[in-house]
Amino acid sequence: MGAQLIHTPVYHPQSNGQVERFVDTFKRALQKLQGEGTVPDMLNTFFRTYRSIPNASGPEGKSPAEAFMGRRIRSPLDLMLPSKPNANMCSRTVVKNTATVHKINASSNQEI
Repeated sequence: MGAQLIHTPVYHPQSNGQVERFVDTFKRALQKLQGEGTVPDMLNTFFRTYRSIPNASGPEGKSPAEAFMGRRIRSPLDLMLPSKPNANMCSRTVVKNTATVHKINASSNQEI
């Protein structure tokens, strides 16, 4: 991987397109998050989102977090998606749990 030294004037983002683009993205994101909690909450939301989105200019088109850590970071959306069944989980348990879920859904539909 390695680091590449780029010479740009200090405190002059107009001469560095990547910095200028980041500053623009950052400002627009903070404007959209206005009123969504405290400033630290807004910064956490922005950086979590920014670091988890794949970047075409990054290595192999990966997200910054994936390039740095070698894996995707977990997002709130990942917690909402159903998890994949564990390979060690007994198939009878899966069938039993599925039947229980269907039974609960059927009873809740009848109550409505």
